Amino acid sequence: AAARPRPAQSHRSPPSPPSRPVSLLRRASEALLTDIMGKKLPDKPKQLNVGLSYHEAMCMHAPPGRATAADSHIETPERASLVWAGLHRSSLLDSCAFVPAREAKRGEALAVHSEEHCAALDALRDAPPTFRGAWRGKDASGFGTAEDNGRHGWLGRGSDMYHNEHTARAARLAAGAVLELTQRVVEGQLGSGFAVVRPPGHHACSAKMCGFCFLNNIAIAARAAIKRMKVARVLIVDWDVHHGNGTEEIFCEDPGVLYISLHRYGSGFFPGTGTAEDVGKGEGEGLSVNVPWRREGMGDAEYLAAFELIVMPIAREFAPELVLVSAGFDSAKGDRVGGMALSAAGYAAMTAQLCSLANGKVVMALEGGYKPSLAAKGVQACVRALLDDPAVHRADHGGDSVVDAGAGSFSNLPQCAQETMLEVIKAHARYWPELKHSAERLVGGHISHRLEEKLHLDDGIANQRRERTSGPQRAQHQSDLAGVSGEGSQTHTEGHGALQQCRQCQKWLSKLHYSQSQLKKKRVGARMCKVCCGEDDLLDVVL
Repeated sequence: AAARPRPAQSHRSPPSPPSRPVSLLRRASEALLTDIMGKKLPDKPKQLNVGLSYHEAMCMHAPPGRATAADSHIETPERASLVWAGLHRSSLLDSCAFVPAREAKRGEALAVHSEEHCAALDALRDAPPTFRGAWRGKDASGFGTAEDNGRHGWLGRGSDMYHNEHTARAARLAAGAVLELTQRVVEGQLGSGFAVVRPPGHHACSAKMCGFCFLNNIAIAARAAIKRMKVARVLIVDWDVHHGNGTEEIFCEDPGVLYISLHRYGSGFFPGTGTAEDVGKGEGEGLSVNVPWRREGMGDAEYLAAFELIVMPIAREFAPELVLVSAGFDSAKGDRVGGMALSAAGYAAMTAQLCSLANGKVVMALEGGYKPSLAAKGVQACVRALLDDPAVHRADHGGDSVVDAGAGSFSNLPQCAQETMLEVIKAHARYWPELKHSAERLVGGHISHRLEEKLHLDDGIANQRRERTSGPQRAQHQSDLAGVSGEGSQTHTEGHGALQQCRQCQKWLSKLHYSQSQLKKKRVGARMCKVCCGEDDLLDVVL
């Protein structure tokens, strides 16, 4: 077992005053990385408030016949061992409490997975090591290909999954580590924590093992928090580049769990689920929120804009008592599997914002990330954000927002990113009224009456959702919402370059708001926006 780290030093000079968060749209991400990662860690001599969990036995789960780190498979033991070694080299272990991992009990796994699923996992202890396709139970439903439907057991040989005699124990240790951290955070022994675990879990459905995942670590912890620890509302944020099809399938009808995923979608990208229109069903309708990026290259600006406009407004309305994070680092710049462009600073900024929820009760678990050096940097950034609470995320308590709120800020995003966020707003505006304000900010405050009708909130649906997720913070939050101005962002001058002034309404808007025929007019002040011309506005592209 991993040795307990040395206790934190008690004689340190006070940390320097934190700087205010800066805009990731205005400055290079490296500047924010220096700001966050360069701070001296806070002195916590009396209590180690952030927990870290790991067990070296999780690395015994390895590809059959594997000789070196580069052999056989991208899901390697080094994904966890090198991340843990990086935390040790950075001295972050000295500032955190080590939480020993334990094996999840069968009953804890059965709260999420079927009996057949758990039996199939146990059977791997005596099965010969091999590569397999996905495993599907007899009672598996949805989230599978048409070819898989009606079939069960191991589906062909494939190379998606592999197992050896240590796989079952590694999977139980991964789930148990997240469970143990979650319990200590809920009980107040720790403020937050990060579980460095493998195999990952968010693709494991109630009766299906796929995508390198055997047990759904985050889902097991969420169900235990609700059933055993009496937590009323759990928020799960999943920023792995792949959609967490297993987590969504497990909680799509659960009124106590809000699942928000930011992932790559389309062109055959695995697992092919998680469209903006997948909003949950039954009592869980409106509680599955998917942000499906349709192109590669989405980075800090796009992810933090989605946090600013979608993730945080919905999360604050939901008022969770616990936040769980499926922290995949395959969305990092340089990870060839994901093709995205998030920096360590971006991961830290997202973590810092989530720490403003649930009184800072945030538990993070490693999911994907297939370039270990990048995953190690991302994990360190997240742990530093947890340790720096509340200084790093002062933005959520009245300071400047991480992404500029001005009309020109979001219009600088790629159009494909804007359209993705507008799709999400369209799908969820009926459940979360705050998203109307997000739409106004995204399009620069220029919303037509026609758009207002399309974003009209169905009060009956919203009230039903509120009744299912009501909590003590609801009244105060509704009071806060009443003070939010319905006006859009301020207009801008010609100094903003990319913005064009409409001749009719005199608003400064991005080029997206003008038709090609209007953009061809060269004379200054001659152009009219689509709304004033009687044409569709930007949101009609997706609405």
